[in-house]
Amino acid sequence: MFTEESTFEEILSYPGMADLEKFIMQQPVEGREDTVGPAPEEMKKITLKMLASAVSPAWNPRSMAKGFQAIASHLDAGIPMKQEIYSTEERKTDPTKERAGLLWFPAGKKGPFALVCAGL
Repeated sequence: MFTEESTFEEILSYPGMADLEKFIMQQPVEGREDTVGPAPEEMKKITLKMLASAVSPAWNPRSMAKGFQAIASHLDAGIPMKQEIYSTEERKTDPTKERAGLLWFPAGKKGPFALVCAGL
């Protein structure tokens, strides 16, 4: 389904994936001018392979494609992937809270886990 030649536009057009866009794509934050990289509309035309080669040789576009395939499989199975941290009202009042949230990637069995809390 997804390959290293998949664009972010193709990935985001998969049913349910657009709901995760704020976690997948860098989004400008109101009042912040320090956002780097291409604008969201330009980014959507970039392939996973192009992104990986531009960012770091450690980024593996084939693994990235497998990750997006796993997300698509969970969406197809009706597994909720996203949990908002702040209420709709809190996100409207403070736009910087709009990008906060949790994504759940079930592993299928109990085992180690990671909680990544990246900041701006």
